[in-house]
Amino acid sequence: MTSIHPTAIIDRRAELGEGVKVGPYVVIEGRVRVGAGCVIEAHSVLRGPSAIGARCRIGPAAYVGLDPQHLKLNANETESWLIVGDECVIREGASLHRATHEGLEHATRLGDRCFLMANSHVGHDARLGNDVVMANAVLIGGHVTVGDRTFLGGGSAIHQFCRVGRLVVIAGNESVARDIPPFAAARYGGISVKRSYVLAMAISGTFAGLAGAIDILGWQFRLGVLDIQVSNIGFIGIAVALLGRNTALGVGLAALLFGSLVNGTSTRGLDPSVFPPQLAGNLTLMIQALVLLFVGADVLVLYLWQARRVIGFGRRRSPPAPQAEVVS
Repeated sequence: MTSIHPTAIIDRRAELGEGVKVGPYVVIEGRVRVGAGCVIEAHSVLRGPSAIGARCRIGPAAYVGLDPQHLKLNANETESWLIVGDECVIREGASLHRATHEGLEHATRLGDRCFLMANSHVGHDARLGNDVVMANAVLIGGHVTVGDRTFLGGGSAIHQFCRVGRLVVIAGNESVARDIPPFAAARYGGISVKRSYVLAMAISGTFAGLAGAIDILGWQFRLGVLDIQVSNIGFIGIAVALLGRNTALGVGLAALLFGSLVNGTSTRGLDPSVFPPQLAGNLTLMIQALVLLFVGADVLVLYLWQARRVIGFGRRRSPPAPQAEVVS
């Protein structure tokens, strides 16, 4: 049975599910859909358009679905959404803001079974997966994506537009200003990430070299010179991973691009009278090299900029301080 405290203020456009409990001095404004079995504790504010899943616990004094904090947005003219999953806990002082663009497909989203502790904040257009835990005073900026089962330590902050993979553990009071890959909890468990990378590459290179040596030595450990084939699969694989930014969709599109370049310029598919096959092959290598150059250009520019600061190049030299005159 739905229970509403007499001091609560609820908009006529709001929709409350079966068994919802609304505490004292709660304000529900606009088109807010509250799922069955939710508990909204005292002094909480819910503003729509928002959709709250079933069996959620909100408050006390939580702020859900407020206008996004954006300088160029007119909240009165933009009907943006906030969508909260089932069985979420939003504790005291926590805040979630709606998106900056209209439509459910652009909504700020909170997955199922998320736990937002006291005074945590989820900015506009953010997307959080399932089972995300945000400790006290965690700040998530706008357009941030957080994967499933991620733990964010107390006081940590994630800069806008960053992506945090699933099963990541972020220590308390840490500031995140770049993307974090999935499973990046090893650093906080005492495991050297750099050493693990080097060791994995060394083991992989050893097995690859052993396989190549066996292939070249032949069946009876004799050098085979007639069946050795030159392949650029490794080079193309690295280029595809860089261009795709290690994302499933990006790698698929990059693989399609490089596959078209390699097979489209094959000597078997070109008419020598129309386009020289040698020129086509060299043109493919040039395009691949340019792609790698431009993909890694941002890293190169950042490295040069940091090196400039280290060596002090381009700094303005302060004028020498005037010497005081000695009066005898």
